[in-house]
Amino acid sequence: MLNAQKTFCDYLNNVKTELGKASSSGLFEELKENIHISESLKQDIAEAELIVPVVGAFSAGKSTLINSFLGAEHLLVGITPETSLATELRYSGSKSIEAVGKDGEGSTVENLEALKEQAAQYQYAKVFLNSEPLRAIKPLVLVDMPGFDSPLDLHHRAILTYLARGSHYAVLISVEEGTVTRSVQRRIAELHGAGKRFSVFLSKANLRSDSEVKDIAADIEERLADDFDLGCSVVPVGLDGGESLAKMLHAIDPEALFDRIWLPHLEAHYFDLDGSLNTRITSLQKDERENQETIERLVAGLQELKHKKDELIADIRARYSINRLNTIVEGVGKDLHDAVEDLTRLAVSSGEDALQRELSEIVRVSLLSHVKTEMERLKEQIAEDLVSSIKDIGSVLNTYTDESAEQWLEKVTQLVRVGSEAIKGIGKGTKMAKGSLTLYRGITAALAITTSIVMPLLELVIVFFPDIFEWFRKGRLEQQVRDQLLGTVIPSVKSKIRSELPKHFEEQVDAMISEQVEVIDEHIKARKDEIAATEQTKKDKIQDIEQTIAELTSIRDNIRTLANQVIFAQVGDTRNGTEWHRGV
Repeated sequence: MLNAQKTFCDYLNNVKTELGKASSSGLFEELKENIHISESLKQDIAEAELIVPVVGAFSAGKSTLINSFLGAEHLLVGITPETSLATELRYSGSKSIEAVGKDGEGSTVENLEALKEQAAQYQYAKVFLNSEPLRAIKPLVLVDMPGFDSPLDLHHRAILTYLARGSHYAVLISVEEGTVTRSVQRRIAELHGAGKRFSVFLSKANLRSDSEVKDIAADIEERLADDFDLGCSVVPVGLDGGESLAKMLHAIDPEALFDRIWLPHLEAHYFDLDGSLNTRITSLQKDERENQETIERLVAGLQELKHKKDELIADIRARYSINRLNTIVEGVGKDLHDAVEDLTRLAVSSGEDALQRELSEIVRVSLLSHVKTEMERLKEQIAEDLVSSIKDIGSVLNTYTDESAEQWLEKVTQLVRVGSEAIKGIGKGTKMAKGSLTLYRGITAALAITTSIVMPLLELVIVFFPDIFEWFRKGRLEQQVRDQLLGTVIPSVKSKIRSELPKHFEEQVDAMISEQVEVIDEHIKARKDEIAATEQTKKDKIQDIEQTIAELTSIRDNIRTLANQVIFAQVGDTRNGTEWHRGV
């Protein structure tokens, strides 16, 4: 377990201990849900994984590198691209292999050899090994990815599946390639555009002289600096590459990765818990009439939020039905036009299969870029519109907290933003109880939504390839190929995307709006229910209201101190428990 994991789990245990001190008051039963939520979050943190995909061409030596790291031949090497499958490696006390189907269901298999001929039927495989190297890098999980030249459906599905989940990437470039190929360049562009961190290895360094390896590494570093403004060091690896991989895994700072992913969840938990305790304290201080009036205003506000959801869906559909979606289609078309000369030369020299692979790569990278841009812009607008619609609720609830209405609204805005981003890089989905759904199940990230839109579109385009390539015969003249690309292929791809994009886009946008509304709705409902429950408990159980207020205030203040020591100290010494984390 990482130090960060232990620190966060200890913090949540201390929070549960503080909440347990309310046992002498009549509100202990109501606080049990807060205790349960804290325990659920602690379990998720304790079981969290950081996914590290290893990517490269089919012959780049990914499996060999990982086997070297493991110190044994656990992964198959020398298999054909058609039998490659993304393979996750996890530490376990006993060895087992699980194949995960397209429906997400897993089934046990005897060995990886048995999967070779059935690779297309599965999404990925999980290999559990009693391996000291894997135990030493926990919670990192290595993933041996299909090569760039694996079948198109396997290749694209693996890339899109792990793009949102990957925390750090190991990119392998073989010395036999000698430079950054177009496929590698696009893969790095995807990672860079998605905000993913990566390390670059020059594999099979034992096949070239030291001087040649040094020159190739320097050339790759220069290319990466020119193309992406990255000061990336390329690490040569030979037959003992496992040692270099081990050093990289320890050098990527998993503690910082873990902080970046889980601190927003902890802050959301703190925000919810502090608000819950403040609401109960203030409910005890107010009389029954004031509490009842607040409940009625919150009920009215929730109804308004429901109406706003329907209005927002209609407005977004109208706003994005033509103009913004057309921007995506034309963006893909432009990227294809810009690559026409390269596509033409590739078609003439390497044939139809190579052309289809290159074309699908361009479409995937372009769709990801343009759809992601639109989804991020849209996500921000939705958050602003929704929060604007609950200003009146903010003016009501701020009387139950020690912050202004503006501060409360800012926290809710950040709640929506953090919820949609914080899930990035988490290996296992959260398993929160219903009561915690509001804050840290994570609204679907913009990147995950993007891949949900891109994958079905890409599959349709690939299926459509045989129809639009009927004209192709290897050996055609360049001008004929160029004319067909410009006059038939690119217009056909654009037409297919234009016809299919709206329904996939609308489906994901509707889901995103519904999720964001649900997050805000459940947060407000929780406060409403807490006021009602506290008022009822005040009548039925509490004998000494002032004593109960003092107990809850002490619990709240102690939890604030814990949060300042653990959560906000990680963000910066100037922050405190009443502020809100602004970065992911």
